[in-house]
Amino acid sequence: MYKVVEWIKKAKSIGYWRIGVIVGCGVLLLILSVPEKEKSVTKAENNIQKTEELSGYIKEKEEKLEQMLSQIEGVGKVKVMITAKSTREHVVLKDEPYSESSSEEKMQDGSGTVSTEKSSQESTVMNGSGENGDTPYVTKDLEPEIEGVLVVAEGATSSKMISEINEAIVALFSVPSHKIKVMKMR
Repeated sequence: MYKVVEWIKKAKSIGYWRIGVIVGCGVLLLILSVPEKEKSVTKAENNIQKTEELSGYIKEKEEKLEQMLSQIEGVGKVKVMITAKSTREHVVLKDEPYSESSSEEKMQDGSGTVSTEKSSQESTVMNGSGENGDTPYVTKDLEPEIEGVLVVAEGATSSKMISEINEAIVALFSVPSHKIKVMKMR
């Protein structure tokens, strides 16, 4: 009971309105922090979605490459592994208005000054067809950049066959030859 009385005396000395302001600020901070947690969850979900999308894209390319290489005479059974640098990128349309104005000031003695003002700003052009309102207007989609390719093939016994497999991959993916490894399957 003594401690409660002591707290009441301290509250009176500080002032009830100051305590009310402190409590109000605390409540306001709690309210403002809630959307941030939802945003971080959304970012995490977005990263998971991008990773799954990239994984699906790579798996599709691996299967197609395995299928095509196995059709080449002498290659035989094939396994392929592809790595990518980044996920698919959407290039959006930007509106970039630009304005320029100049003014000239002349003094009585004949001297003068010229001042020029330039301004520009950038904004994303929006398309009103999204389920949550407007979405950015996408001008093109850039596929993930292939970083390296590993091919394990039964027929990779001669340097001529390895060279042909290598050339096929360079033609399909525009990957530099030094980022492609062709090996014999055991």
